[in-house]
Amino acid sequence: MQYFKDIDIHLKCFVWVNEEDDKAIKTAFSKHNVEERKKWIYNFLHNCKKVYFLKLGKR
Repeated sequence: MQYFKDIDIHLKCFVWVNEEDDKAIKTAFSKHNVEERKKWIYNFLHNCKKVYFLKLGKR
């Protein structure tokens, strides 16, 4: 598989610091948190758009 052939490119390291990190990692990867993950990604992308448009307005 191409993904595993280039694992050094795709590998992401996580450093667990506290319970909030644990929750974020579980939200990102657990098959039991699908709906929560969808909301998490939607909110992240929505906030990115806000920041992008704010930056556009400052030009």
